[in-house]
Amino acid sequence: MFAIAITFGSAIVLFAADYAWLRVRIARSDAAFDTVRVDVVEQIPQKGNKAEYVPEDPQLQSCVRSIFPHMDQQPCWYLKRHAHQQINF
Repeated sequence: MFAIAITFGSAIVLFAADYAWLRVRIARSDAAFDTVRVDVVEQIPQKGNKAEYVPEDPQLQSCVRSIFPHMDQQPCWYLKRHAHQQINF
């Protein structure tokens, strides 16, 4: 039980420190944000358990340079690794 509390507390401290560092970078006008090119593909279901894949134009998506997502934006390291996204209808 003590190990769980230590782990949970460490995660909260890490998240708070990450957010504080982001706020410092914003205040100093450092590069706290970036953009990543994302390829989007729409999956449209068809008859007979088939699907049609329709590629969209590449989009530039804003991201935050941090460990965790902040300010309703994904971290850049995550978005760069998931630059190919699929939208299911």
